Amino acid sequence: MRISFKALGILLVSCVGLQSAALAQQGSGVRYKVTSKMEMVGMPFAMPARSMEVCGPKNAPADNLVPRDKNCSVLDYRVVGNKSSFRIVCTGKDAMTGTGEFEMLGAKGYRGKMTMAADGEQMVMNFDGQRLGDCDYGKEGPQAQANAMIGKSCSQMLTTPVEGLVAIAPQFTAPGSLCLAKKAPFCSKLAPLSTNAKFLREQEVMEAGMRKAGATMPSQWDAFQGCGMSRASLLAKSCAKAEAGNDYDFIGVLCPERLAATCERADPNKGARFLVDRCPARAKQLAAQQCAGRGYTAMSTSPYRDFCNAYAGAQLEDSNGEDHGSTPGKAGEKAPKKPSFRDRLKSLKDGVIGG
Repeated sequence: MRISFKALGILLVSCVGLQSAALAQQGSGVRYKVTSKMEMVGMPFAMPARSMEVCGPKNAPADNLVPRDKNCSVLDYRVVGNKSSFRIVCTGKDAMTGTGEFEMLGAKGYRGKMTMAADGEQMVMNFDGQRLGDCDYGKEGPQAQANAMIGKSCSQMLTTPVEGLVAIAPQFTAPGSLCLAKKAPFCSKLAPLSTNAKFLREQEVMEAGMRKAGATMPSQWDAFQGCGMSRASLLAKSCAKAEAGNDYDFIGVLCPERLAATCERADPNKGARFLVDRCPARAKQLAAQQCAGRGYTAMSTSPYRDFCNAYAGAQLEDSNGEDHGSTPGKAGEKAPKKPSFRDRLKSLKDGVIGG
C-alpha cells in the first residue's frame, strides 16, 4: 500500500466548507455530524467508519464542500439540480487525482462519494453529513479550533521552569511564531532572569561550552532581546552591581571591560580563585610576595593561605597539562590525585611559582 496515511487523512477531514478565511468572519454556521468510510480497492478489509461533529460556514460556495488540503485544487465543478460533480488534483508529496460527486439533501444535510488514485492504487471514500443545527463558525470553525489548540499548547509551555525559558523563547518572540500572541506573559516570566547574576553567568558559561564543542543552542541574549531587553543595557546594570558587590565570578565571565580594574583591587582572601584564573600578572606578583619561601607553619597561619593554596594548585595542574580541573579526562583515565596542602607548599618552597 503506497498511498500515505497523510493522504488518507486529507480525505477524512470534514466534508463541509473549511477553506475560506473570509467566511470565518461571518460568525455563524451550520453544525454537521459527518460520517466517512474509506475503502482501498482490492484490499480484503475496509477501514472503519469515522464520525465527527464539525461547524461549517453558512451559505458557503458549493465547491467548498469538497474535502481537500492546501495542495489540492477542485476542477470542472458542475451542478445539476441538487447534485454536483468535480475533479480533484493534489500535488506535492501526497500527489493524487480523483473524481467525486455529492448530493444536497436540503435541511437534512448532504451525502457523496470520492474516488482517488495515487501510484496505481485506488481508494474510495463515502461520506454523509447530517445537519444538527446552527453553530458559531467564528468560535467553532476549524480555524478557531486550531487556534484554541495552539493557545492551549502555548499555555502549557509557559509552565516551563524558569531555567528552561531561554530554550523556548523563539516560540514566543520570533516573528510569525505560533505562540506570539502570548509573548507578553512569556516576557513577564523571563524578565526576573535578566537581573539574576547567577543565572546569567551560568547560562553564559554553558553556551560558551556548547559553542566550543561545535553545538548550537538558543542564546539568552536573543531571548532577552526578543522581549525588548538588550544585552548592553542588561550587562551595564549587572556589571555595575557585580563590581559594587565584589562578584568576581560574574565580572570574570561577563564584564571584560572591568576586569583589569577588578584584578588590581580584588581581595586575595575573598577572590583567590578569581585572581588565579583571571589575573595572572597580579597573581604571580602576590605569590612571589606572600607565598614563596614560607614554611609550613608560617603558611598555615598566613592570611594569604587560601590564595597561596589555590595558586600552587593551579601551577601543579598546569605542569600536568590540565586546565585547572575544568577539562574532563579521557574515558578510562584515572583522575589525577588532588595535591595535598603539603604538596602545594613544597612547590612554593621549591620555587615553582617564585620567579
